[in-house]
Amino acid sequence: MVRFLYGALIALAFIQVGDTHAQPAPGKGGPGGPPPPEVAVAKLTTEKVTVFEEYVGQTDAADTVEIRSRITALLDRQVVADGQAVRKGQLLFVLDREAFAAVYAQVTAQLAQAEANHDNSKQVLERIRPLAKEQAVSQQDLDAAVAKERNDAALVEVMRAQQRTAQLNLSYTEIVAPRDGLMSRAQVRPGSMVTQGSTLLATRRPTTGKLP
Repeated sequence: MVRFLYGALIALAFIQVGDTHAQPAPGKGGPGGPPPPEVAVAKLTTEKVTVFEEYVGQTDAADTVEIRSRITALLDRQVVADGQAVRKGQLLFVLDREAFAAVYAQVTAQLAQAEANHDNSKQVLERIRPLAKEQAVSQQDLDAAVAKERNDAALVEVMRAQQRTAQLNLSYTEIVAPRDGLMSRAQVRPGSMVTQGSTLLATRRPTTGKLP
């Protein structure tokens, strides 16, 4: 009985070994089995790469000057044509000067009135000072005359400063070329409002040669 069992176990072991050798190894393929998978292979190499970026830009001459107004006013007229060669100090645009001329006239009249008041206060002070020495007038009267003369003198200086400002604003109604060059196309037309320091009137560009 023991021999019979021992022989049966040996026979079963041979059968298992035979089945193992009959099956194809994984990935080797065989009759009726799937083909081996394809593997992509890439060769790694090293090289220098330049990193760059693209932008949209606009070129302009280095000596370009933007022409803007120093005051806010309506554009009265354009004196030179677009693209014309201009010289330094040549008149380019004229702004409406009526309001600025009126302010200058008013300030000039106020200055004349202030100067007249100052002349009067100086005369009064010149008359009071000798009388104050003789005690013909009180010290209070003398102090009031001195204060009045100083106040009138200060008012004259204030009005002179206002007159200079009004005169400058009036002169700014005429816009001239800052340098020799070529006048670009005007960006505004007569009748348009020009804002102080903001509105671009035109651009002065350099020339390649001497102006005629």
